[in-house]
Amino acid sequence: MRQKFRQKTRLTADEAKDYRLEQQLPQIVVMELWSFEQVTQAVQILWQGQPLVLNLTQLDVELAQRAVDFVAGATCAIDGQQQYLAPRLFLFAPQDVELANAVDETV
Repeated sequence: MRQKFRQKTRLTADEAKDYRLEQQLPQIVVMELWSFEQVTQAVQILWQGQPLVLNLTQLDVELAQRAVDFVAGATCAIDGQQQYLAPRLFLFAPQDVELANAVDETV
């Protein structure tokens, strides 16, 4: 009886690979921009379905605003969400990621 159970639980190499892919943990990409040209990389990350924390502390204020506007527009285009985290630090998420506010604002 035990022998039959073992045979049923063995996975082929392809099944094991599929199982590992299904078990991957979600990732949040943290990206620090040093130039406006890197903004397209940020948008590609979102289009791949990954949440993105964008650190704009290395850009001057005007370029940081342009970068936020650009990524926010791309986020809107894919029905995603954005969240301000701190000065020059933003979270952008694609449509299939829900952002939940854990801060109680009634305090």
